[in-house]
Amino acid sequence: MRIFLTGVSCVGKTTVGAKLATLLSRPFFDLDHEIESFFSMPIERLQGKCLTMYAFRQEAAKALTHLLKREESGEAVIALPPSGLMDNYWRVVKRAKGTIVVLTDDAANIWSCPSSVRLILWPENRVQYPRFTTYVRGAIP
Repeated sequence: MRIFLTGVSCVGKTTVGAKLATLLSRPFFDLDHEIESFFSMPIERLQGKCLTMYAFRQEAAKALTHLLKREESGEAVIALPPSGLMDNYWRVVKRAKGTIVVLTDDAANIWSCPSSVRLILWPENRVQYPRFTTYVRGAIP
């Protein structure tokens, strides 16, 4: 089963996702990197070509669709951008089978991004990160 991570910028999606993927022996994908690879350009340049952020998400969702068609993404941890549950991203994610994990934190901690991660998986579908707790929809296998 896929695990989708989402949350605000600098909450630790990439750090937590990479660590979780290692713990579960699964591949890890950061959608920002996948978007840049799919379009062969930096995200900022792709955003500049789009008139609105909605139009950008519409284009970027194509990279997510492409990623989810890849066999290795079936049992992967995927870090979504902060807007990962909006608009076209959401249309793609809700059709995919997987667990959605929303990472949260308070503003003071978000500004001091962690240099190391200690991730604890709890049986009651709770992922605990040193400074915050996140509840997930569905079970983590």
